[in-house]
Amino acid sequence: MIKHLLCDICQQKMTIYTKDHKNHKFIDGKNYDKVCFCCCNVPKLFHQTYTVDGLIKEHKELDYCCSNIHSAKELVENGSADSLKEAKISLEGVIKSCSKLRKPFIQKKRPDLRWNVIA
Repeated sequence: MIKHLLCDICQQKMTIYTKDHKNHKFIDGKNYDKVCFCCCNVPKLFHQTYTVDGLIKEHKELDYCCSNIHSAKELVENGSADSLKEAKISLEGVIKSCSKLRKPFIQKKRPDLRWNVIA
């Protein structure tokens, strides 16, 4: 029997997670042993604008920081969360963690992540 692992940020059960924030800081400037797929995707990495034809007009990379985050609805739409409830819990966990920052922590980009799957 496999013991359920909980995300260090949102405390939800994980099926896909990364341990890469153990060595590379998350947007809140902290290191975490295990972070779920949804929490890892809360930070917004880029912003795109589109032409009337639906083509990409502008692609701008965003800093990896607490001020650039997805909404719960966006997390569901982009496949980072299975439900709105899951997305809201992850988003609340990340926002709570970011609210504890004394000074802004900004990185230029998210570290490359390797994913683990709980079978």
